[in-house]
Amino acid sequence: MHALVHAADIQDCDGGVMVMAKLFGLDPFLFKLYAGGGHSRGRSSKRG
Repeated sequence: MHALVHAADIQDCDGGVMVMAKLFGLDPFLFKLYAGGGHSRGRSSKRG
């Protein structure tokens, strides 16, 4: 588990990229990382 404290004006999707970059650098055996896409920027899903 990893946490990163950043300014309040950074969006979750941007802060998540910083966390993932750190995780991939720490673990040479980490090849894939799955994250929820509930906060996808610029995308909307249309339902029925």
